[in-house]
Amino acid sequence: MNKALRWLVPAVALVILIAAAALLYPRLAVRYDARDGAKEPAAAQETTTPSTERETAAPEESTVPIDAGVPTESAAPETASDLAPDFAVDNGQGSITKLSDFAGKPVVVNFWASWCPPCRSELPAFDSLYAEYGDRIQFMMVDLTDGNRETMPGVKVFVTEQGFQFPVYYDTTASAANAYQIYSIPVTIFVRPDGTLAAQQIGAMQEATLRAYLEDLLEE
Repeated sequence: MNKALRWLVPAVALVILIAAAALLYPRLAVRYDARDGAKEPAAAQETTTPSTERETAAPEESTVPIDAGVPTESAAPETASDLAPDFAVDNGQGSITKLSDFAGKPVVVNFWASWCPPCRSELPAFDSLYAEYGDRIQFMMVDLTDGNRETMPGVKVFVTEQGFQFPVYYDTTASAANAYQIYSIPVTIFVRPDGTLAAQQIGAMQEATLRAYLEDLLEE
């Protein structure tokens, strides 16, 4: 009997100990997590950017505003059937060139400045496609030459250093900017041979986009 009791008492004690551990473990685990800041397993954490965050992300800047804007003297064309307003710019060689001088030929007019990052990003595309389409489409790369931040000598140096071959015209009197109400750049105008507006693109373009505009212009 005494021998049986000697085995029974430890067995009962072991059962009580296991039961107590089962009851106390959840509480101790909660206290441990709260004290040490235990985190969820890595597999349960968010690994992708929420769709709402992707949708509200700020788009890359495609235009740059012009300081203080440009005073408007004539209204820009509102529809593709409107006559493209004429303007006069310096051709950089001491003479004045007008948009109307190229009547009978499709014209692409790009408003830009050397200090404008979006403008600079698309200039190589204009230069490349000028080499390809320049015999069929007149390119007018109109620099907004304010005489302060943008000067004719400075732009000529920039164009030479970049190796651009397209023709540059200098809008020293804001004639072109006023005609099209240019408040930010770059802006590109596409004019049909009959002098009417075919399309207008606000913001920098990839070469493929510009090429599509030029092809459409040739089909007009």
